[in-house]
Amino acid sequence: EVLDYSKNEVQIKKAPILIHEFMENIKIDFSPLFKENNITFSYEFDDDIFITIDAAKMTRAIANIISNAFQAFEEHNVKNPIIKIRAEKREKKLYTISIYNNAPEIPISIRKTLFHPFVSEGTHKGTGLGLAITKQIIEAHNGTIDFVTNESGTTFFIKLPL
Repeated sequence: EVLDYSKNEVQIKKAPILIHEFMENIKIDFSPLFKENNITFSYEFDDDIFITIDAAKMTRAIANIISNAFQAFEEHNVKNPIIKIRAEKREKKLYTISIYNNAPEIPISIRKTLFHPFVSEGTHKGTGLGLAITKQIIEAHNGTIDFVTNESGTTFFIKLPL
């Protein structure tokens, strides 16, 4: 991933997958981490439709977001950590995956550059490339990523064409 990022190219192999299968795979992949760290996890989705994505790369993008939440939970000693993922068709040809966590809000000082390489806050356990790689993966799918943050938590919005 880092090598792909440094070359500014992400090789994706899109294939149709039912949204419930994709979400169930996310749950299976991360259940041990959630259980071990007492993180309440839930997911919801609207109509069970096919989305055409590179499931492995999209899982990696979501993993990077979850990893950042996990680090924030640890760093800020969040007592009842929560991660919620919601997938829904919001517009005629657009599918949105929202990923919410209840860690403290993202500091104002890094909000504008959050998706740039080597941007991080607090203890530096990672490379600072996670969200930059996530953005690159989403854009390789012709999608967009954005976020909203406040005192009750942060939600990332991944918008993908159907």
